[in-house]
Amino acid sequence: MNLTKREKLTVMAGGISLAIFFLMVGVIGPTLRHRATLSAEVNRKDAELREIYAVAAKLRTTAAQSERSAAGEFNLMGYIEDTTTKLGIKDKIEYMKPIGLDAGYEIKLNGIYTEDLVTILYGLKTAPATITVTRLNLRRVDQSRNMDVIIQVKGSV
Repeated sequence: MNLTKREKLTVMAGGISLAIFFLMVGVIGPTLRHRATLSAEVNRKDAELREIYAVAAKLRTTAAQSERSAAGEFNLMGYIEDTTTKLGIKDKIEYMKPIGLDAGYEIKLNGIYTEDLVTILYGLKTAPATITVTRLNLRRVDQSRNMDVIIQVKGSV
């Protein structure tokens, strides 16, 4: 078969085009699709892992709370008195009264600073048992940085 130079170039261009086509269809296309699938799978697994970490953290917190509550009987009134004594603001407590049967306590503090309030709230948050602040009422004292605070708390073991 004698082909002219022009025919040889045409056959060669067709062969190269065919080789590029098969390369695209047979190698590059599936590789790109597989890469996209793997990327989606990585994102899905990452979301699952984040969810597992969140559940594990919640489980650790629950376990720590149950260990603290199992360690001994928790007294909410005593804990609040200890916290205010450590802060040196026990003299600012006007009253601490129980609210109903096992409904918690209402504490009124007169003339405390914002920093002391934040420290008390942090102490309640880090208590050995679960303490919930059910009501917080703040009233600024005239022309000073002090405020009167009424806090209702409920403890659960």
